[in-house]
Amino acid sequence: MLNILNLICIYLNFAFYLSNFLFTKLLEAYVFFNSVVDVMPVIFCSVFYYSLFGKLL
Repeated sequence: MLNILNLICIYLNFAFYLSNFLFTKLLEAYVFFNSVVDVMPVIFCSVFYYSLFGKLL
């Protein structure tokens, strides 16, 4: 039971870190990566959805 609670806490910490990371702006030197950064959350959510349900969108 304790292991499950630890995993949930780790997941929540990662989710909060990821949400802060996804909503930050890139520096001017990395502006050409804007299009890639816009697509990255979609790729992450698709992989997570696929791992849960076993089929693509």
